Amino acid sequence: MKNVRTGRIGAAVGVLVLTLVGVAAPAGATPPSESWQETWDDTDVVVCDGGTADTSDDLTIEGHIVGSMDFVLRERGNTGLYYIAIHGQESGTYTNVDNDLYWTSTNTWREKDLDVSEDEDGILTIRVGTSFLFKVHSADGIPGGVNAGRSEFTIVYDPATDTELSFTVTKEVGARTTTDFCDDAFRYTS
Repeated sequence: MKNVRTGRIGAAVGVLVLTLVGVAAPAGATPPSESWQETWDDTDVVVCDGGTADTSDDLTIEGHIVGSMDFVLRERGNTGLYYIAIHGQESGTYTNVDNDLYWTSTNTWREKDLDVSEDEDGILTIRVGTSFLFKVHSADGIPGGVNAGRSEFTIVYDPATDTELSFTVTKEVGARTTTDFCDDAFRYTS
């Protein structure tokens, strides 16, 4: 299934880099700000291994995922460094193609740059804070798992080469009762 976190980070860093090459606002002017939305409607197929050499116990799951992210990009002060904030939401329905049994998930999150700095070589260090709520439900609406909390991570990025030099998780707090995707497939659809 789609890894939304990686896609969001890539989009945020990519937009940040594109914006950084722009001209800074004149002294005393209101720092520039831009906002936009991205949406998606994807279908994907995943095969979950039943755990034996015989493939007859494998499950083929078709996922239909719909979501959107709202982005706000702005300069703080007149530093020439831009900060991004993201609010996203996504829902998915995952169906066993052999028997039409399914389960659903919802995911909401917020991410925002807490600090952006640039060293003398133009390398960016971006500290990001997130909050998230991911829920899984059976077809009849019974809650099956929750992943909720907050995290912080730091990205070191070289805009000259469009290269992520490091990605470090610095804080994770919250409740996690969700299971692996294929565990959910067997739990809800076999």
